[in-house]
Amino acid sequence: MLRLPNTVRGILLFLITTSSWSCKKIIEYIDNHHPKPDPSEYRIKKITVPDTFFGDHVYTFQYNERNDPVRVDVTNLETSTVLFRYDEQHRLSDYIKANDKGRYYLWYRYGYDGNSRQPARDTIFQSGNGVIGDNPDPAANAFLGVVVRKIYYDQHMRVIADSARYIIEPAEPEYYQDFTSNYTYDAEGNLVINPANNPEYDNKLSLYRTNDIWMFVHRNYSRNNPIGAQSYNNIGLPTAFDNNDNYLSFLVWSLRTATIEYEQVD
Repeated sequence: MLRLPNTVRGILLFLITTSSWSCKKIIEYIDNHHPKPDPSEYRIKKITVPDTFFGDHVYTFQYNERNDPVRVDVTNLETSTVLFRYDEQHRLSDYIKANDKGRYYLWYRYGYDGNSRQPARDTIFQSGNGVIGDNPDPAANAFLGVVVRKIYYDQHMRVIADSARYIIEPAEPEYYQDFTSNYTYDAEGNLVINPANNPEYDNKLSLYRTNDIWMFVHRNYSRNNPIGAQSYNNIGLPTAFDNNDNYLSFLVWSLRTATIEYEQVD
């Protein structure tokens, strides 16, 4: 039986627990308690992560007419495309991470209760070679399994927990267990990442707050950034990071050293 290396299993568990939209109430709550310029008036246009060995990793962003992200392409990474799909009510329905061969390795499908704007659950299809069509390919997920998570919110519509269980067990189930992830916030409205050694947040606008989708999929509704930036734009969004001690995760990469370009939303 093929056995996954420990590093691969660890990466998959990290991706499941840290990856996964929320309504305008979230930004309204944060702004009511901590008034700031509205970061949703800007959107991320490009992120560049320098790499002198493989070449720079460049994220380029595409949005629809509602300012929802629909596609992010990343150069010089095995994971080269991230896709977002929406249902007829303009709610996030699918979040797909694909490799440089155009095959998905993680596909999140969201379910809702009635007309709610908040996803109540997601199903995570894990594959190294899944075909990207209208639906995930069940046969492609047999080895790594399929996970369903129930999503819990607080009164401010922030995700505070999700509980996961396997509905299709992986080929080596002894390496996988059902699990629950919890997310708590401090008095400043920032995610407590590590209670024993929490990062020192800056006092500027969080990169994630430019779009509800970024806050939801990263499970991070923080007011500020967990690392200080070298520079910020006119409203306080970070435009350059250079930090060897901490990082900020974004979709498929950890931003330690990076430059971020924004464009103003019409």
